[in-house]
Amino acid sequence: MRRTVKPSKKRESDFVAQLVTFLTHVDTPAVRREIEKLRDACQRLGFDFVVLADGQMCCSIDNAWPFTLMRFKYEGYRLLHDEANVRAKLNAPQGSAPLAWHTFDVALLSYLRQSETVYQFVWLIEYDVRFSGDWAAFLGQSFWGADLVVSRVNEGPVDQFPWVWWESFRSPRHLKRLNTFCPLFRLSGRMAAALETVRTSEAWAGHTEAILPTVASAFYFTIATYGKQAPSDTFHLGPSVEVDHSRPNVLFHPCKSPH
Repeated sequence: MRRTVKPSKKRESDFVAQLVTFLTHVDTPAVRREIEKLRDACQRLGFDFVVLADGQMCCSIDNAWPFTLMRFKYEGYRLLHDEANVRAKLNAPQGSAPLAWHTFDVALLSYLRQSETVYQFVWLIEYDVRFSGDWAAFLGQSFWGADLVVSRVNEGPVDQFPWVWWESFRSPRHLKRLNTFCPLFRLSGRMAAALETVRTSEAWAGHTEAILPTVASAFYFTIATYGKQAPSDTFHLGPSVEVDHSRPNVLFHPCKSPH
């Protein structure tokens, strides 16, 4: 059955084509340089740009730094299912850094809740993602107007993709469960509205990389990938990588060097 999303009450006069958000919990020279690059690219494209900082984690960012900064919190959202069990399996003691960092789509939703602007598309980029080309060229791609843009999607049976985070995932039982790898992703405005509904529902919980593709499939949203610009040897979970400028227009993750 097709699901519907309530239309936004925001005014069409507040419409801006795209928003780019940069999510960080650290302030380093490398992070500042990347923010400058992204801010410049967004100015050239006419996109809005904001830095998001986790208001619940130990954060080295102070309010005097020279970028638009929004500290977000997770109140009001459903995050991980059975978090205590997940903490035990990850050997993460109760009271340590919140596992909510693994539900980073909520950072974007938290910002959109407060924004009076209607966006056609919204981006989230994690602090340790780098691009060896011009960010404006990457962000300016149409991706065929897809509702969700990620690096890749695992579409096979869940048991073919061993992943600790499946135990923290909850969705209506009849849905096909998908996962992805997306330290950088784009949502359409209508998919962001659907996510707001999902993240406040008792029927859903889980890691962003399971929530995004499963919701896209459940709501019949379109999905596109930037996989050709994110080869597995440069864009993966770990170990840390350095940007190789001899490989133009390629994404790199994770880039952990502070310099």
